[in-house]
Amino acid sequence: MVVCPAGDQPELDKLQAFVTNGRQGINYRLGTWHHVLLTPYAAMRFICVDRTGPGDNCIDFFIPESGQRILELP
Repeated sequence: MVVCPAGDQPELDKLQAFVTNGRQGINYRLGTWHHVLLTPYAAMRFICVDRTGPGDNCIDFFIPESGQRILELP
């Protein structure tokens, strides 16, 4: 999972990546920027529980391609 602290836009120098065991729940703090859940090893199913109510709760931010590899997986 890839996350970044809350703010108007993600601060790319504060991106953090974590590997989970695949059998746990993930709960983001309100406003946390996060990448969609993914797995590099095999197809998986995810369950998302989202809030209800008026207003936007999803903002897309596209990271400019820099030609650098940020994350290396084992």
